[in-house]
Amino acid sequence: MPGVVSDTISAAATLDSVPQPYVARHADHFSRMAADSVTAADADSLAAPAALPPVMTVPATTMPRPLPPAPIENNVVTGMTVAAVFFAVASYRVGYKYFDNIFHNIVSTRRRENLFEDHTFNETQILAALIMLTCVCQGVIAHVHLGASGAALAAAGSVAVPALAALSLAFYLVQLAVCAVLGWVFLDGIDRKLWLDGYKSSQALLGVTLAPVAVAMLVMPQYQSTLFIATISLFFLARILFVLKGMRIFLVNFSSLVPFILYLCAVEIAPIAAVVRLARVLCDFLLT
Repeated sequence: MPGVVSDTISAAATLDSVPQPYVARHADHFSRMAADSVTAADADSLAAPAALPPVMTVPATTMPRPLPPAPIENNVVTGMTVAAVFFAVASYRVGYKYFDNIFHNIVSTRRRENLFEDHTFNETQILAALIMLTCVCQGVIAHVHLGASGAALAAAGSVAVPALAALSLAFYLVQLAVCAVLGWVFLDGIDRKLWLDGYKSSQALLGVTLAPVAVAMLVMPQYQSTLFIATISLFFLARILFVLKGMRIFLVNFSSLVPFILYLCAVEIAPIAAVVRLARVLCDFLLT
């Protein structure tokens, strides 16, 4: 019996000393995950459609249209503007003293001039250059503004701008003649000269202020609405300065108020409305 027991103990010790093979505890779990992933990949490959080659589609667009003609592309319009500016700049050398007196002529109503003021120079050339600049700038601005509503008028700048500039010059000369007649009837020689000098100087100064506006309308016609509003403001500012000087000359008593109101209606308001209407009629005539 003791021998049997000792043999059993020795056999158990021998079994304990032999290393047993390692068995992963989660082998079944990982094997099931691998099987599930393979099944899902097969299902996705079966469900996914076959890849198609890329196809280029042309987007639907409208037919191209040519841009409207720009005013600056017209040689006549550009040439007239450059010539008017050049003539005014070239005349500055012989008439620079006129700019020293231009504001004085607009606002002053003094019957006796200062002895130190120089009025001996010839102002004909500089005044003609500035009036020409005013008329050309008004013709260009009117053409760009009216041409924005129709491509036909915009393309007819070589005819429309000279016609509108001539209309502006005719308006200046007619109004100057009317003022001269009214001054001869109601004023003496000194007051008549003061009044006419105010009209000439206000229109000359208007040309200087309208020149950058006209150039901007030629270069940037997309802003013509804003620039046209600036033109209207400058035009009426020049007229208001002239009217204020006329009030200081004519309104010597209360009885002269009624004739002055009639003058405003007949000379300052009605002619402007008539010229605006005539400019539209002239443009329509040029297109026929």
